[in-house]
Amino acid sequence: MYTIARNKLMCLILLCFTLCQSASAQLLTLTPFTLKDESNHVFTEKNLTGHWSLLFFGFTHCMSICPITLTRLNQLYQKLKADKQILPQILFITLDPERDTKNALNNYVHAFNANFKGLTGTPSALHILSRQLGVVALRDEQSNPKNYQINHSGVLYLVNPNGQLAAVFSPPQDWLMIEKTYRGIAHE
Repeated sequence: MYTIARNKLMCLILLCFTLCQSASAQLLTLTPFTLKDESNHVFTEKNLTGHWSLLFFGFTHCMSICPITLTRLNQLYQKLKADKQILPQILFITLDPERDTKNALNNYVHAFNANFKGLTGTPSALHILSRQLGVVALRDEQSNPKNYQINHSGVLYLVNPNGQLAAVFSPPQDWLMIEKTYRGIAHE
């Protein structure tokens, strides 16, 4: 009974937060942060400038939303590429730095698309970026301690070439709307 009530409460919190996010996309300039990519290169807010970026927070052991979202991001990327559109930088940012090693991130993101980047860092470094964007993630303490899940929002964040948050796409994602929005604003 407690677990069911706890899960319903967590879903309600995630839903409310996600709905609030979708209404609040403003041109927020991201403040300094320092992470590492899957090749161990430093990645900061400066790496978000000069091109469009789509950010997604998740973890490599995710059994649902992450693989589905990365598959859809790959489909979007391939469609934009085929149409010779401006290609966004796709960033998968871990919510689980304990298990998501650089090697695990490399294998995971490149299984979807060789151009995608995986980002990790210390929990405090990841918190600096995730807090700015209002990312919601809760480790499921009821699951197996070695194979735990993380309940998280499936929000996509679009960052413009000035390093500013330009759009927020909350689940359930309307991929045609995401594509249309991206095509429209990437050419402004």
